[in-house]
Amino acid sequence: MSENTNNKKTTEEVVQVTAYSVLIAFLCMMTFGVSFVSRNVWSSTIASESALEALGITLVQAGGIASAFYIGYVVSNFFSGFFVDKLGPRITLAATALGTGLFTVLIPLVSGYWAIFALRVLAGVAAGPLFAGISKMNYGWFPDRVRATVVGFMMSGPAVGMAFASIVFTPMVATRGYKTAFVYAGILTIIVGVIVLIFMKEKGLSRGSRGVEKSTEEKAAEVKNAIKVFTTKDFMINTVMHTILVGAGQGLQTWILAYLIIGKEMTPAVAGMIFGSASLVSLVTNILSGTVSDILKTRKWIVIIASVVTFIFMYMYRASTSVTALTAVTILMTIARGFQGTASNAMQTERAKGPNAGKVMGWYNAVCQLGSIIYPIITGAVLAATQNYFAVIMILAGSFLAVGVLGLFIDDTYVSRPKEIKKTA
Repeated sequence: MSENTNNKKTTEEVVQVTAYSVLIAFLCMMTFGVSFVSRNVWSSTIASESALEALGITLVQAGGIASAFYIGYVVSNFFSGFFVDKLGPRITLAATALGTGLFTVLIPLVSGYWAIFALRVLAGVAAGPLFAGISKMNYGWFPDRVRATVVGFMMSGPAVGMAFASIVFTPMVATRGYKTAFVYAGILTIIVGVIVLIFMKEKGLSRGSRGVEKSTEEKAAEVKNAIKVFTTKDFMINTVMHTILVGAGQGLQTWILAYLIIGKEMTPAVAGMIFGSASLVSLVTNILSGTVSDILKTRKWIVIIASVVTFIFMYMYRASTSVTALTAVTILMTIARGFQGTASNAMQTERAKGPNAGKVMGWYNAVCQLGSIIYPIITGAVLAATQNYFAVIMILAGSFLAVGVLGLFIDDTYVSRPKEIKKTA
């Protein structure tokens, strides 16, 4: 058993899966999904030259605005967990969707680089409680035996949101203009926020502590307890592991199309088809990986095995030349990466379980997101020095493999509880 896997000191409730549990999981997934709709509508916008001209910004500025959302998002994660633990995930997740939607709707009403930049930062700040909020909601409505399955389902929201944004808003920007796309994306996000506020409920460990008066000493003790959980050996190693996963994933997303087009001499259309096929598979990979983890009753070994498999498929890029082979390798690599990510997040969710989970998971996500900032810079520098795309691919492959090696130094978090299984069956 891993050290200090839970930060709770109260008697654990027996949690039963009900129809409302399924609704809660769906609402969490949709909240995560519409956040990615609002953040990725910008990608649809900068793909249109006419939209850039209408906005009066350059491609470099467009890239800066894309980063603005993540600046706000990372900063927000360091403190938003306090609100999740205090107010509860229902209010914070609703506020997340309402805030992100509002700052998205306002984009068409402003002009100039810095005004748009500021609104994207604010949208990122509003999105900060997402990860901590859905993690805390998971505890109250689902037993440990299905934890990874639920994590996988909730984490499928980003893939759904990105796919929806690409399919719906990219052509909308081209035909009806970027303003219409931002208004629709923002309104959709706000609608989900209202639905969450009305229908989402808290129970058990998912409840916030609002209305409970606490002394300064008690508040300090809560923070101290959260820090204690965050700084345990297993939690810190797993945080490093997931930071590498996020960073290498962002690096792969940054360079894979360029590698296929330049390194493999594919046409942009074919390269897009290969990458798009893998993206479609990712819609179900998170759910599948979580279910497999729960069935096999392990998280750690899923991460380790998937790390080795990911490395092998990435190395196979060198020998793959046909469209069919490259498509197959990319899809299989995407599936393996999904198994890594879901099992890794499930372990951290189980280690953080307790009244301070919002704080712990918020800090965890904030650190992990730094990987998406660091890796593109490192891989870009390597590419500039070597002019070798495959060298970049192998650095990323080595990073995924390193996650598996680090996984050998942590304990698994899955704990079989026969009594709980009997009661919840």
